[in-house]
Amino acid sequence: MPNIMPSLYDDISKLTCFSGGACQIQPIETGSSHQCFKVSYHSSTHTGLTNNYFVKYLTGRDTASTEKIVHSAAAKQGLAPLVIQQCENWLVCEFIDGTSLTSHEGAIKDKVQVALALMVKLHNQVVSENKLAPLNISDIIQQLLITSNLTSAHQLAIKHWLSTIDEQIQLLNQHNNLCICHGDVNFSNILIEQIKPITQKSAPINNLQKYWLLDYECASLAPAEFDLAMFIAINNLVTHVGEDIQSDVISVYQQLSGHTVNIELLNYYLPCCYLINGLWYQDESQIRANKQFFQLQAQSQLQCFDRFGLLSENLSAK
Repeated sequence: MPNIMPSLYDDISKLTCFSGGACQIQPIETGSSHQCFKVSYHSSTHTGLTNNYFVKYLTGRDTASTEKIVHSAAAKQGLAPLVIQQCENWLVCEFIDGTSLTSHEGAIKDKVQVALALMVKLHNQVVSENKLAPLNISDIIQQLLITSNLTSAHQLAIKHWLSTIDEQIQLLNQHNNLCICHGDVNFSNILIEQIKPITQKSAPINNLQKYWLLDYECASLAPAEFDLAMFIAINNLVTHVGEDIQSDVISVYQQLSGHTVNIELLNYYLPCCYLINGLWYQDESQIRANKQFFQLQAQSQLQCFDRFGLLSENLSAK
């Protein structure tokens, strides 16, 4: 996590929802590019209760607005934690005490089923189109290249490839089927809350657990195929499971959603997603304490991008 500005602690304690009480603020080490906190708020009223809240500091005007809109819509459907307060740079939600789907000992196929069920519910949400910006893949990659440590030759090659992306996507998505896409359905962004005590250490995924989809900072209006491609890429499913996982993901999604997946469009998005992730991990490795982890993740994503043979030289060799 980037270094925390001391003034943020003061800003948190001054939020309206924490007035008239005492706050104990603890930073949360997450994969998020934003700064997150667990706030234990002790009310000074006659109840004297202490409640826990999740607080996120939002930077970037457009992404902050999008995250607040989509998180609020998801919360109304029970997909995301209840929103307590939102303002220009802050999002305050109920704190969910749980574990991430990443650390769960269940089978990968069970995790895929859980994640895609949440994804489908989000895709079915309705938000006014004028409130959300449509996905622009080339803009995202161009922004990441600004702080990239790739060689000039690599950057020029990527920009040349980018010049064809928007036109190709329009050709492959002629019906302009757009939905609310999460943009980062990483297993680590899915929280498992135990509704009832379970004594077995490695309990199977079942109805005694509630699943929450977190972190909407990458949300946009996009074809469902983009979310599916990013899901495959960010979870390293092909690398860790085998080449057949893509057909499994498509089959499960189609069964849950009733939507026929445009496989050609999904395959076109895949290298874009690997590149986005690789560049993001590279950038984060420069500011994170666990630098080696982010470097390894960047290398893995860029290696997957290189397999598509879109550039004359491999990026992962850098």
